[in-house]
Amino acid sequence: MMSKIEGIILICLTFLIIGFSEYAFADIAISERGQNRTMTKKLTIEETTNEVSQTFFIDSNVPLTETEKHELLERIHESRRQLLPRATGVALTYFIIRSGNTTNCELLTRFNATSSIKTIWWDQVKVQNLDLINKQTYATFRSVLRSLDANRYGTERIGHLSIPLGETRGYVTTTGTMVDSMKDGWGTLMNFSGGATIN
Repeated sequence: MMSKIEGIILICLTFLIIGFSEYAFADIAISERGQNRTMTKKLTIEETTNEVSQTFFIDSNVPLTETEKHELLERIHESRRQLLPRATGVALTYFIIRSGNTTNCELLTRFNATSSIKTIWWDQVKVQNLDLINKQTYATFRSVLRSLDANRYGTERIGHLSIPLGETRGYVTTTGTMVDSMKDGWGTLMNFSGGATIN
């Protein structure tokens, strides 16, 4: 019969042998990958927003067009969003302010939350007219990031745009809306699609 010490030694030796064999096989796999790398070009896609810059490295033998790069970035962001929980206790409303009797306008969001919000992110915010037949896009803002200094409520500017003088309302649609709260971290919000008053 084997003593406890001999049993412990046997178990330790077994783990050492398994660990060494995995390390040895990993070396082979890494060296094989290293040989294949000479055949594969590393594609770099850089994405820069007003405050954030990210670089993605992709193994690809085929050069990508700008459209294909943009679509690939959209798929990366979408897969990240699917991992995030749904944010609760946050309401965003949108409105437009006109500068006097001009076409110069500014799109703003008003936020109200149950816990302090540090950041709001939109993949895209689009402002159009309300006409269903002659749809006109006034502005499209992409990769919008706003830092809020951990506030529970307030107003943030999204961007400047030009809207004809006769218009009193715009139609705002958002995609990829996320917030970073002090309590829960990053979470996704329902995207907005609706009218915004021009004041």
